Amino acid sequence: MTTQKVKTQFMMGNKTSEVFELMAEKYDWSQLCNHTIEYDQAIFSDGFIAAMERGQMPILGTEKESGTNRHGNQEYHHLIDNDVCYVVYFTEEDE
Repeated sequence: MTTQKVKTQFMMGNKTSEVFELMAEKYDWSQLCNHTIEYDQAIFSDGFIAAMERGQMPILGTEKESGTNRHGNQEYHHLIDNDVCYVVYFTEEDE
């Protein structure tokens, strides 16, 4: 995945259109375009990018502002959208 490094107040993140493109293959366009997170404009952690490269997918609707309670041991990664850091949960590698 080709990314551009971006320094933010939260982390050194990654910008790429490829996350949105891969998500568009799984989710309905209206789900993605009308979602509260703008995945086409977001900044992603290195772990987020690595998970997608392993074939895992963010689960729409699981986004929580970073620092809130997390769901047990389910894998999550960070993204930044409109200067807010979120935790996003991911599918397992074989899903």
